Amino acid sequence: MRTRGAVLKQSPGQWEVVDIDLDEPRQGELLLKMAASGLCHSDDHIAKGDSGVEHFPFAGGHEGSGVVVGVIPVLILRTVARDMWRDAKLMAAR
Repeated sequence: MRTRGAVLKQSPGQWEVVDIDLDEPRQGELLLKMAASGLCHSDDHIAKGDSGVEHFPFAGGHEGSGVVVGVIPVLILRTVARDMWRDAKLMAAR
């Protein structure tokens, strides 16, 4: 699969929008058709060098919305639901 994404090649550094090859979804993963995605404040900290990541290049933008188009067997929905509930509570507290 191919997609486009914002990538950092070093930190501090500048985001570049590039084509990315993605592996097929693995067991326990969802396949999403993204409608929108964005870089968040923690991504900005990585770009500025205030926080680090394990490897480069690094694809940012873990916030987004989309439609589930595939479910790979043995998906642990409880974990997904817990994370979504946590994120909703955090946004409501702002």
